[in-house]
Amino acid sequence: MHVLVVGASGRTGSLAVAEALKRGDRVTALVRNPDTFTPADVDLTSALLRVIKGTPLDQGDVHKAFLGDKVDGVVVALNSTRSSDVPWTKPTSSTDMIANAVNILLSEMLLAGTTRISLVSSWSVGSSCSTAPLPIRFVMMHTNLNYTYQALTLAEETLFHAAPDIQWTIARPSALTNGKP
Repeated sequence: MHVLVVGASGRTGSLAVAEALKRGDRVTALVRNPDTFTPADVDLTSALLRVIKGTPLDQGDVHKAFLGDKVDGVVVALNSTRSSDVPWTKPTSSTDMIANAVNILLSEMLLAGTTRISLVSSWSVGSSCSTAPLPIRFVMMHTNLNYTYQALTLAEETLFHAAPDIQWTIARPSALTNGKP
């Protein structure tokens, strides 16, 4: 299996890279800055790992990530950017950034013959919003977290309208931690 991980230098994306390599899969990691790509428990010299410098918002960069061995699936682990790592801080990316990246990925997937894509979203995004308790929904609607939820909702809607041969999966974890469950 050959997996393209977009958002590979983030907390979730780096875990996806590490897990895929541990399973013996080939991984292409699309990262803005390869010098800062240092996921834990990953041998950066592994023959199974290819690191591509670029952004998922640049069609040419995404195209480079699909060159070479056929990509079997894509993992999108993008998040809205913020002025700091604290989730309550001011967003610095546009609300449609993740959706725009997904659109570019989908077009390159069709050219490359790749049909599988997974999006790491969040609990209480889209149709799962009604499952969240009222206090959680209040926080999501009336803080800067709402911005990220809007961005993920747009990205999910982009997948809903993907070409019929695209097999998509949306994961909506309720919490992601750096420790063991």
